[in-house]
Amino acid sequence: MVVYNAAEFLERAIRSLLTVADRIVIVDGPYENYPHKSAHSDDGSLEIVQKYVDAGLPIKLITKSTPWTDQMTKRNVYVDDAEVGDLIFILDGDCQVVAFDEAMERLRLSDADGFQCTDIRPSQDGGCVRIDWGNPYVIRKCEGMQYALNHYSLYDKEGRHVYLSPYRLEPLFNILQVYHWGETRSPEKIADNNAYYSTRVEYADGHEYFRCAKCKKDSVLAHGQRMICPHCGHWELQTVVHYDMPVKES
Repeated sequence: MVVYNAAEFLERAIRSLLTVADRIVIVDGPYENYPHKSAHSDDGSLEIVQKYVDAGLPIKLITKSTPWTDQMTKRNVYVDDAEVGDLIFILDGDCQVVAFDEAMERLRLSDADGFQCTDIRPSQDGGCVRIDWGNPYVIRKCEGMQYALNHYSLYDKEGRHVYLSPYRLEPLFNILQVYHWGETRSPEKIADNNAYYSTRVEYADGHEYFRCAKCKKDSVLAHGQRMICPHCGHWELQTVVHYDMPVKES
């Protein structure tokens, strides 16, 4: 789990993960270009985590004396902490997992390399947006696995995308859900978030259909093309599906 000043959501995130994970690795701190006053959370997030650590729960907190270079550098910390073969549940500090019994059973028994879920984004006006997310939220650690190009594309030691052949994903839509409560943050925090994401430089891997969160139009970006909507220039692109991807039958 990557965290920075997420105290208003963090209790909910940790409690939901405790029901599905054997242990939780929390990587705290801002990115270099993200608005920040210190190299670690200063809103009570660290105290929340420490409370669970002191209670003897399986939580590991990782901090840094300087900001992280970028999202990929920060996220690779929890990837490196896992053992080959482990299932990694990718979550942020403003998220909440809802895993039905059927989802947990399939996670336990399946030999798939990753698992897709339904992404739910509540808004400040009480509504929400649901999408069957193309990227897996649960991924099996393979040899040399690292983030590259962008903060959600993982590659193995041979440079192969782990969401594509020969790797296999299994859809757990509806029975495995992730709520992103960050959309309900204060206008000031949303502005800080938008300021960072609108200027970050990340690149497409060339195997995805994207849907723009602003204009809702779909597009395909070529490998190495900057991650912005070609229709309206917005920075938030949601992965609808990876193509040429072997999907395990439900």
